[in-house]
Amino acid sequence: MLAKHFNTPERQSFRQATRLYQGAGARLDLPRLLPAGQALVVVDARFLINDVLRGLSVGAVVPVSGEPRLAAVEDAFAAMRGRTFASVIAIGGGSAIDSAKALHARLSFGDLPSRDQERPAGAPPLIVLPTTAGSGSETSRFFILADEAGIKRSHRAWAFAPDLAILDPIFLAGAGDERLVLGAFDSFLHLWETFVCRTERSAFTDMLALEGIGLIARAMRVIQRGGQPDVATLAGLQRASAYGGFAIANVRTGLIHTLGESLAAQVPLGHPETLYVFFAEALTQYRGAVGERIARLDRHLAAEAETDFDALCTLLHLLFARLAIAPRIAAILAATPIDRDLLAETAARDTVLGKENPAPLPPGSIERLIAGALDRAVAALPAKAATAG
Repeated sequence: MLAKHFNTPERQSFRQATRLYQGAGARLDLPRLLPAGQALVVVDARFLINDVLRGLSVGAVVPVSGEPRLAAVEDAFAAMRGRTFASVIAIGGGSAIDSAKALHARLSFGDLPSRDQERPAGAPPLIVLPTTAGSGSETSRFFILADEAGIKRSHRAWAFAPDLAILDPIFLAGAGDERLVLGAFDSFLHLWETFVCRTERSAFTDMLALEGIGLIARAMRVIQRGGQPDVATLAGLQRASAYGGFAIANVRTGLIHTLGESLAAQVPLGHPETLYVFFAEALTQYRGAVGERIARLDRHLAAEAETDFDALCTLLHLLFARLAIAPRIAAILAATPIDRDLLAETAARDTVLGKENPAPLPPGSIERLIAGALDRAVAALPAKAATAG
């Protein structure tokens, strides 16, 4: 099946299962975009009172708070067993969208299917309205659920990709610089890792990366200047997130994600925060092998955002420091025992890295990268706080 195909230099494919619908006020068009019949609405608890819900024929509402959990999905499914819905709607960030994907899969298949099964005929459409920009869940073919032990399990199939993503920048208005920067960094790493991987990237994902990283660069400059991001800037961050979701649905991520996701199992940090821990050190490890990639990105950034890759990286580091994100990460890392051997073992089990990391990973390189990354991250802790700890 092509669903199981991953690109090689000789054979490439690109699949995009989600239609994007964007614009100021786009959320208000939802009633006319839906099929007739009652909808199952999965919504971030903060958006239970929302103008999106007006005018909808709602059959059931599932509020979501915190991380998406298998037990919560199973409880919700049991409560609606035997019912049918004309559509499934998600309103919220990655947690609400992932929960909706899981419930949609249960309604469509009767169970959570194994990987790469196609959606059965007659399944209701899945429509998502992301209220954050970063995870890419609004366009990807993945969802993540935490099991009874708290271990996060990834599920993958094109059947999980939403049919429609409605991007209304109003949802990002008032989000605050920290949320916008963390989300942008999440999108940036999705686009960056698919842009520099050795064999799976394609002309299609390159276009997404160039455009998306350019949008992120422009938005970060607005935030750096202390301005309130306008509608166009917020819409750009939404598109960058959606492009990142498309990219990771077609190309697997690399070393930064492998280590970041493993670290997340050991420390109470969010996904973009754990990615940040390893970004600089990973870039140092393979920088010599991605000169052509950086040069291509620099040409695009110069034309579209009046900047370059190194300046963008510097700006991201400055924003992480100015918004106290880096010191917070440092404090948590300093206070949490971390099994570095387990991090290295997890990375070593990822067989994709051997062929996709931009530079070879000789013996001991992952261990050195982990040590350098963690030491570098903890160094962001202010001296006074480090002494107090």
